[in-house]
Parts: sequence; C-alpha cells; structure tokens
Amino acid sequence: INRISIIKLSTDKKNFSSVRFAKKCAKQGERLIGIYLLSKEYQFKQMLWCSIVNGVIPRGISNILHFSGIEAQDGMPVVNLKGEVAGIVVPFYTLRLSLTEKKKTKIKNELEMMSGGLRCISINKYIFNSIERIIKKNSNIEISWLGVNLQKLSYAQAKGFGIPYQGVLITRVFKGSPAEKAGLKVKDVIFEINGESLTREDEAIDKFIEIIRFSEPDKEIILKGRREKKEITFIAKPIKFPEPKQIRSDWLGLVVQEIDDALYTTYNLFVDKGVYVADIERGGPADHAKIIEGDLITHIHTRPVSNLSDWQEIIHQLQIKDMKSLVVQLYRGNKTLIRIIKPELGAKK
Repeated sequence: INRISIIKLSTDKKNFSSVRFAKKCAKQGERLIGIYLLSKEYQFKQMLWCSIVNGVIPRGISNILHFSGIEAQDGMPVVNLKGEVAGIVVPFYTLRLSLTEKKKTKIKNELEMMSGGLRCISINKYIFNSIERIIKKNSNIEISWLGVNLQKLSYAQAKGFGIPYQGVLITRVFKGSPAEKAGLKVKDVIFEINGESLTREDEAIDKFIEIIRFSEPDKEIILKGRREKKEITFIAKPIKFPEPKQIRSDWLGLVVQEIDDALYTTYNLFVDKGVYVADIERGGPADHAKIIEGDLITHIHTRPVSNLSDWQEIIHQLQIKDMKSLVVQLYRGNKTLIRIIKPELGAKK
C-alpha cells in the first residue's frame, strides 16, 4: 500500500509527509500513472490512466513531459511505478484579467493542490487494485464490462414493485454479455455488490459502475438483487472492455470509434448513436475546430451519423468534393455543440 502513498492522503496536513517524490525527472519511455477527478459534466467522479513518456522538454527550472493520446486534467498528480509522485499537470491557460470568476476559482484550487493545500485525492480500493495490477504487469489499465444499462431506483418504482427503496434498477441487458450469462434481467433491482450496499442516494449508480469498471476481468463478482419481491443472488464475471473498432482520418486529423454496447455502458455516454472521438492530431483540422477526445459526433452537414459506416460514406463523399469546411454537430457530455472543421487547417500534405 505504501507504494502508492498519494492515495492515502487526507485533509490532515501532517499526512503530507508520507508522500514520496521522485528525485529525478521521468525519462523518455518511462511508464507513469495519472490519478485525477473529473466534474459531473464529464459524468465521472474519478479516473486514472497509464501511459508512456514520449518526450521531455526542459523549460525554466522544470521539465514538460509529453504523452500522446491523453487528455490530462489540470492539477492531476502523476505517479511512477515506484509509487513516487513524478510531477503534476499544470493549467495551459495563464492568469488574465478577462478570466471569469469560475476560472479564477478553478486556478486557485489547483494552485492550492499543487502547493500541498487541503484539496487531496481520495481513491477507493477498486481503483487501488487497478493500480496494483498496472504495477504488477507493467501494462495499461484493464477496464471491465458487465453489459447492463441502469438507473437510480425511484421511490415510486420501489413502491410499485413493493420492495425497499434501495438499489439500482436494470433497464437493459445486452445480448451475449456477462450480465445475461449471469441471469440478470430488465427490471431487476440490485441492492448489493461484492458485499457493499447500494443505498438510495445518488452515489448508488456511481458505486455500481466504479466497482464493475475496476474489477479484475474474468474474476467473479457477487450481486444481490430483487426480482418481484424475491431476493436473488447473481454471480457474474465481467470481461475486459472489448477492443474498439476505429478509423483514422488524416484529412480531418482525428480517430473515431464505433459506439458499441461496451463503450456506451462503461463511459455513460449521453447517446448511443454516432461516432466517438478517440484521438485528436495536435495542430490538425479537428484540433483547430476545438473538437476534443470524448466528443460524440452525430451529424455532418445535417446528415445523421449513426455508426462508422455512415461516417466513412459521408467523409468519403465530402473528400471527393474537396469540401473546404464541414459543419459537425456533436455531444459533449449532455450538451449539443456545433463545430466547423476546415480540412486545409493543419492537414497533412
């Protein structure tokens, strides 16, 4: 446990003495772990990634570490495989008079965190176990998938079912998924997972998803639920998140991914149709259009994009016509945005 001492921090400043810091800057090719919190806008409470340092750029008295394909969160601590804090992600923007009060507060909180203030990282045992597996295997994080959609159990639903007001309601079970093999069905109410109660509070869904996501693939989990007033115990084996279907477009400078059941469920996406932006070429056309990783593209020039086949067909036709600009409609969290991509901006020759 002491190897990842940063996850043991509390609001007691005395505990900061337990944090170990790396004596040397990370080298190119070294594997590092990032632990960070995300706002509800992105539908996550806490997350982590594991990546390799592509380059080290000296700047002033510090160094800039470069990772590819990572959207790091400002203020995020970076930990090496020895459990030592090797750096922290700092904001890209600078202090200006035009900053909104919200941004000023955000910067203030980040600076407090960087200087060892009271804002700390608190990681539960499931994420901790994932970090242990990363260290043991010296590999990337394995995200598990059960194959269900769910929602918070309402008081009216509980009363209608004649059951206690506690747990999460299963609204969909994907065909061939571990959930289906375990016998889970729509309208089942799960009130306990691996011995941990799912209360009627808003955290019930977050806890359920978090336990599944960071469970070891192919390892049994025990779920207790109710089906028509009868209590049932399910034994399921979540599987490793399926390999995604992706397409790279050098013309637009981005990689899009099929939104399959696993992606939709694991990342709590707002819609289940469209294509998921998996990677952005820095300085490319999509980057200039301020499209970011995690966006869901649903329309191009009012034409609906339901899957990768639609995307390929539309992009192929527009590229033949040598379109100078593409109007793209997308979701970012639960917000609908319009972006205009100009292929000539930053496109590869």
